[in-house]
Amino acid sequence: MVKFIDKFKEKYFIYFFYLFALSSVFSISAMTSILAVFLLIYLIDFKNNIKKTPKDFLIFVFFYLWRFITLIFKGYFWEGISRFFHGIWDKFPYAFCSNIKIDKDKILRFIDILLWANMIVLAYALLQNYLDFPVIFKKLFTSDGERFKGFHSHPLRFAGYYSTVCVIAFSFGLFYSKKYIYMFAVLFFGLLLNGSRTYWFSVVLTFFIISFIKNKKVFFISALILTIYIVSFFAIFKQYTKRVESGVGLSQSGSSISLRKNFWKAGLDIFNKNPILGVGDGKVSDYLKPYLERGEIDNIAHCHNNYITVMAETGIFGLFLLLWIYFHFIKKYFNLFKSFSDDFSKAFSISLLAIFISISLSGLTEHNFGTFLLWGFVSFYMGIYESYYNEKGIKK
Repeated sequence: MVKFIDKFKEKYFIYFFYLFALSSVFSISAMTSILAVFLLIYLIDFKNNIKKTPKDFLIFVFFYLWRFITLIFKGYFWEGISRFFHGIWDKFPYAFCSNIKIDKDKILRFIDILLWANMIVLAYALLQNYLDFPVIFKKLFTSDGERFKGFHSHPLRFAGYYSTVCVIAFSFGLFYSKKYIYMFAVLFFGLLLNGSRTYWFSVVLTFFIISFIKNKKVFFISALILTIYIVSFFAIFKQYTKRVESGVGLSQSGSSISLRKNFWKAGLDIFNKNPILGVGDGKVSDYLKPYLERGEIDNIAHCHNNYITVMAETGIFGLFLLLWIYFHFIKKYFNLFKSFSDDFSKAFSISLLAIFISISLSGLTEHNFGTFLLWGFVSFYMGIYESYYNEKGIKK
């Protein structure tokens, strides 16, 4: 059976590899199906594959085990088991995609497919929204025609994935090939059209950080160009300035940041009453109901902040584990970036550094740590990184 799988991997896995890049643009179901194929391949030769699994995957395991423990203490044993496996599923590709044979050319082809597919969808979305081109499968803007959401139902969840695509393009453009800078310029236009203030903030700040790492000259030139780009966008698409005004409290119709502050205050109140174990993984919604009834918030999904939601649900230790995850991988990919001299390796490393910086920043105003569209892609991309350097025999 193992020999059959080896032959299958040698002949056909590359098609699933490229198909994943394509499917991430169009369908969560397709992403899940392809990941299931990679998982099956991993499990069939588990004894050998486990040796190549990155040891720091255990950080994710510890995080979700603690979430499971918080539910056990609240008397939700079976729900805890279900939520453990459901929660860690979108981080698993980091482990089971770390065992594939991959090289630089295949990875660049993967990135090209990813970026071109997203740009084509953006182009068609613009034709759909502004020139009344026919709708195929679904509208690519929201029903009011103001927010680009691609083939995914929720513009904010889509923005998490799409922002990752943007920072990959920018990282490879800055450190490997200028063609990716031009692709970033197109993709960033799509992010602005998405209207997600959370990811506008995280991607722009990540842009500045990565430019500064390149060198000071690049930082100042990039900052000037990006500023002109953004100012030009808002001058042409004036309707998006309303989202900025609402976000910072300048809009007459209400302030998004004021509403978020109410969510954060509620989350901190809930944490203060349960600082050690929290209220249990996934249970913060129950405790937000009184705040909703008083009209202080407008939904009970979460606290609109990764850190506060995790604190409220899993206590101070849960927050420590989340911060450990972000700190560990930011440090890891920065150190790897510094250790390599070739442009491709530096670009690959810095793209992962940029992803984690962007995710950690966006988590200040959004709860996205369990978003499958974002993390299913990111953990797959992390696994590719591990596979490449395992294959090259480079000690990290």
